[in-house]
Amino acid sequence: MIGRVLPVAKFVASKHEVHVLGFSESTEIDKVSFHNVGSEPFSRTTSGKERLTGVELVINMVKSVFAINLALWRLEPDMVIVFKTMPHNVLGVRLWNLFHTQKKVIIDVDDFELTANKLSSVLQRFSIHWAQRVSVKMADCLVAASPFLLDHFSFLRSNLPVHLIPTGITKPPTNITGTDSSELIFLGSTSISSGHRVDLLPEILELVRKDVPEVKLTIAGSGDDVELLKKQFEKRGLVDAVKWHGRFTSDQLPELLSQASIIIDPIDASISNRAKSSYRVSLAAAVGIPVVSSNIGIRSQLLPSQLHERFFAKSEDVADYAKKIVALLSNPISDEEKSLMREKAEDNSWEVLTEKYLNVIEQC
Repeated sequence: MIGRVLPVAKFVASKHEVHVLGFSESTEIDKVSFHNVGSEPFSRTTSGKERLTGVELVINMVKSVFAINLALWRLEPDMVIVFKTMPHNVLGVRLWNLFHTQKKVIIDVDDFELTANKLSSVLQRFSIHWAQRVSVKMADCLVAASPFLLDHFSFLRSNLPVHLIPTGITKPPTNITGTDSSELIFLGSTSISSGHRVDLLPEILELVRKDVPEVKLTIAGSGDDVELLKKQFEKRGLVDAVKWHGRFTSDQLPELLSQASIIIDPIDASISNRAKSSYRVSLAAAVGIPVVSSNIGIRSQLLPSQLHERFFAKSEDVADYAKKIVALLSNPISDEEKSLMREKAEDNSWEVLTEKYLNVIEQC
């Protein structure tokens, strides 16, 4: 919602009437009307998400299906954009679309949902698989956040107009420059199940500290595996080397990034990571702060080719991640290289991408 839906909604609202159906409270912000159509199928706890299962999950999703359907009948939109091809979203829109076939439907995909969600049964897998197929059939256009998703959905329906628009980033303040101190930062979800390989962080930090003992790591974000991570850091004697910031807002980014010398984006080569855009890599490019990640999915398109060798480690290879980090700490990138990163990021800023998105909406 924060990283993709809101930037698009706010921009489109300058030219069209925009309504967002979701699980937030009903309100209006920046000419965008928000409508509540249910509740999340989980509750947040200190140890992560507690997900609904069985009958409770079914009831929760059925309520959302009818709430979405009723909201669409009431609002009478000319076009519906489905962000996330989850069963309740797709079925709610599909029921409405059966009686409004002349209205346009755009599907927006930024994850491969079968691998990006923690599923507990074959029925859950089937329902997500079904929703993806149905969404493709009813779509007039599709927007994909990564080359993998573009190829995948083009294969599912060859005559479907598909557009590549990665998840952009709002242009940050120009006074963020990072620091040359030994401060590393990870920003984002700490849920391993959704492709964020935060479980690699403890060993990476331990290896880096063998060469740079004073290095520290800040983890900004939350998710299912915070407690697991804390135990791993404690086991390796790294408690004092880690700062936990918790969930953060865009307003807090300048302070967080001004203290960081390197952003870490540890990933593997799974389908989940091939399908995603990378918020951390996009953010690093926009600010001009080095990032250590792997050349998976769209990441190579977000960074200047001259810096690939310095920034990309072998996926899941903690020793190579540590090696890249140590090399960047001992030999920081130049001001010229920072400028190259920012120039590359211009094409992937929401200021540019929302114009492309609006063109898709108006031409679909």
